[in-house]
Amino acid sequence: MLKIPTIRGNMKPQITAPPMINIATTVSITVKVVLIVLLRVEFIAILRTSLIGNQ
Repeated sequence: MLKIPTIRGNMKPQITAPPMINIATTVSITVKVVLIVLLRVEFIAILRTSLIGNQ
């Protein structure tokens, strides 16, 4: 029986994207930060309009 030489491939393929868990975590943190900033901006806008309206 004749043996044909073979090349074994690497067991770990090259990873081109981060796991979905990291993406989901990053998105949820970003959404929380955006909502906090939005609430602060709205609060400042309400304070400014109420102060301007009282003068």
